[in-house]
Amino acid sequence: MLNRIKKQGLDITPRILIITRLLPDAVGTTCGQHLEKVYGTEHCHILRVPFRTEKGIVRKWISRFEVWPYLETYTEDVANELAKELEASQILLLETTVMETLLPLC
Repeated sequence: MLNRIKKQGLDITPRILIITRLLPDAVGTTCGQHLEKVYGTEHCHILRVPFRTEKGIVRKWISRFEVWPYLETYTEDVANELAKELEASQILLLETTVMETLLPLC
């Protein structure tokens, strides 16, 4: 990918973010880590965002069949976290949205 970017005359460094759910109480894993570098890659990180309700962060693991109540606020939170990470006020997600990505999982 880096070679293609250079061949196209662009002077940019890509930033690839894999979005998944943050599990604050995960023990023995990195699932509670907000931002994690993907081993063996350049410019690629896992960005974890927690599910939340009006009462706060959902700390426990939830089955994929029980995520529906959290999806609306989750997508908003993901957009905000992406804006912070990419230092952008507007983010263009090409061909897919977070919701479209999550729906096949449910």
